[in-house]
Amino acid sequence: MNPTPATRAAIAGSLREMAGLLALAGEGPFRARAYERAATAIEHLDVDLAALVEAGRLTELPGIGRGIAARIAELQRTGRSKALDALRERMPPGSLSLGRIPGLGLDKIRALHAALGVETIADLRTACEEGRVRGVKGMGEKTERRLLDRILALEDPVDVRVRLDRGLALAESFTAHLRTAPGLVRAEIAGALRRRAETVDRLVFVAAAPTPGPVIGHALASPLVASVSGRAARIRLVESRLTP
Repeated sequence: MNPTPATRAAIAGSLREMAGLLALAGEGPFRARAYERAATAIEHLDVDLAALVEAGRLTELPGIGRGIAARIAELQRTGRSKALDALRERMPPGSLSLGRIPGLGLDKIRALHAALGVETIADLRTACEEGRVRGVKGMGEKTERRLLDRILALEDPVDVRVRLDRGLALAESFTAHLRTAPGLVRAEIAGALRRRAETVDRLVFVAAAPTPGPVIGHALASPLVASVSGRAARIRLVESRLTP
């Protein structure tokens, strides 16, 4: 069976996964940020990616060196990355998701997986609520309680706000994703971000399309999106909760 090339959105997602796993593995913030910048460059690309790959011109894009260019080319041609697969194999299942919990590093994730089979945030919440985390070597009742508090904060953030520059950066990334939706007519930033408020607690976009279903599905594929609502078939309001 011939390999299936990856879309730009899928390539950007893989690069961001690589960035998250590298950061979690303690490989250094510079490498992780390099993959994040590469993902943003791919999302904002306004020329044919396959043509750049075939011409060997990926390194002309901002922030993309030879190593990351090779990863992108591999993803574009085959839909997979051997380096990403190898990094995934080094990590317990669910590491990237569990790593979102403040203070939960790779060593603790490994210990929780080995002792309790924890693979998701829901698994960990249940283990904390049942008092099983305190029995894991290197942890105790205080750690268990602290982890549960942080999980609950992730699930129901209260008054989380970020500065305008951070909000704009996230909005630009999401808008690039949204504008690749099939059938999209128009997508614009709205709400406090458009008014250039000093801080924002969510991203708001207005999108129009004759058939909203594919656009909504595409929007929901972004990890930033928390909910989608709307009053008319053509207009959908997309709100995304932010993380600091």
